Amino acid sequence: MLEEIWQSFWRLPVWVRVWIVFALGPANLASVFFLDQPMGSVIAMLAYCGIAPNFVLAFVLRGLSRLMALSHILFWSPLMLILAPLLAYSHELVPAYATYVTVLFVVNAVSLGFDFRDTYRWFRGDRAEF
Repeated sequence: MLEEIWQSFWRLPVWVRVWIVFALGPANLASVFFLDQPMGSVIAMLAYCGIAPNFVLAFVLRGLSRLMALSHILFWSPLMLILAPLLAYSHELVPAYATYVTVLFVVNAVSLGFDFRDTYRWFRGDRAEF
């Protein structure tokens, strides 16, 4: 089963794999380092909730699917609503946290752009495996 998931990951376009490994994953997983900051625990919860269901889905489907974008939409859309006011007051935040909030906002905004498209395609019947 793990081999099938791994093979599915390697069938993704190179730029998608690079995005997941070097931007999307690290940006969201790093939220655990800012739990003590304003809204830090809520940000971490939503960041991880956007990722966690995809591990289950990957095991159930034995690979990656456009459906995985749905958990991003469900949890990262509210996350963006929390990050936006923090960005507006970033000058009042600890500099490292202000930088993190900015990076997370940009990374997840880009991701959500793809996620809405992928979710739409999945619900329209495009369920081709990666």
